[in-house]
Amino acid sequence: MLVNRAYAYTRGVLFGIEQFCRQRPAWFVHVESSEDWDAIAPWNPDAAIVQVREQELAERIGNTCPAVNVSSSAPGSPLPRVALDNRAAGRLVAQHLLDNRFSQFGFVGEAGVAYSEERLAGFRSELGRAGSGCSTLFVEAWGRLGDMIEGLNEWLLDQPTPLAIMAASDDVGQAVTRACARIGLGVPEDVAVVGVDNCPLFCRWSRPELSSVDPNAQAIGFRAAQLLDQLMAGNNEVDRETLLPPGELICRQSSDVLAVDDGLVRRAVAYIRAHCPEAIGVEQIAAALGTTRRTLERRFRAALDMPPSAELQSARLRLAKRLLATTEGPIGHLASELGFATPQHFTAFFRQHAGCTPTAYREGAGNG
Repeated sequence: MLVNRAYAYTRGVLFGIEQFCRQRPAWFVHVESSEDWDAIAPWNPDAAIVQVREQELAERIGNTCPAVNVSSSAPGSPLPRVALDNRAAGRLVAQHLLDNRFSQFGFVGEAGVAYSEERLAGFRSELGRAGSGCSTLFVEAWGRLGDMIEGLNEWLLDQPTPLAIMAASDDVGQAVTRACARIGLGVPEDVAVVGVDNCPLFCRWSRPELSSVDPNAQAIGFRAAQLLDQLMAGNNEVDRETLLPPGELICRQSSDVLAVDDGLVRRAVAYIRAHCPEAIGVEQIAAALGTTRRTLERRFRAALDMPPSAELQSARLRLAKRLLATTEGPIGHLASELGFATPQHFTAFFRQHAGCTPTAYREGAGNG
């Protein structure tokens, strides 16, 4: 395998490949973290999974042995390719930001990178369906973080607020949040930011923590190994390009905000999202905000066309999905953490709103 192990996406792909390799115990796997085929060639590989952008290199590899490309930035590769559907990722981010009632949008991309253009295309298409557009800025791909931030400052100051930004990747998203801090824009109050790749380090190092799209990397790795297995068996009639949908958008603090004019409703939503694991209801929410249930219900419906109880259910469901996908504790313990009286109540709630049991959801998330 010729891949760049420095990226969380690539490590996810490797985990997916490893899952498939359990079905092929005779496979001997060597991983080279570069784009230098000469580092692999001395091994005389029977087949290869590679992450390369250059057409000439891809052709050279394809002339040497059966190979599959897992680069997200190589459309039209001469090798069969398995990758994230970047347009679908862009649409997913747009849906999230539209759901949070934003009306002004921006996209910060990486110049000269195919996946950046594709993610922008998906983002724009979904916004267009809602009657919205977006302003754009492209920064130098793989440049220094400080240089990215400098290039962002002037652009950000020219944008209206509140603004919702899709960043083409998590490192660009981190640069956006740092630029906002440098020029005094609050995240997410003035600028909401969502990245792509769900890289744990970039997302956690961002201040506040960065929302991001899970690229479904393990599923990409598994499918790439499956495709390679078919090529090694002599089946050359395989799909030349397989684009897999993204996983979930993991909502963290950088986009966990509602863009509505009513300050009481904004505070109510923030309170609900912060306290949704607790055994609270609309009465407790209203009391915490110093208002009456009737007033809160009326203003919630006027601003969002739904009752506060619906937002409470949505917040609990989002948190439950996140915990199921990222933790391994017993369902009963998780039910208690989420404020449910019994595991049975949690299972009934989850089945009603998610269409499956918590256990089935966790198994699906774990398999990519």
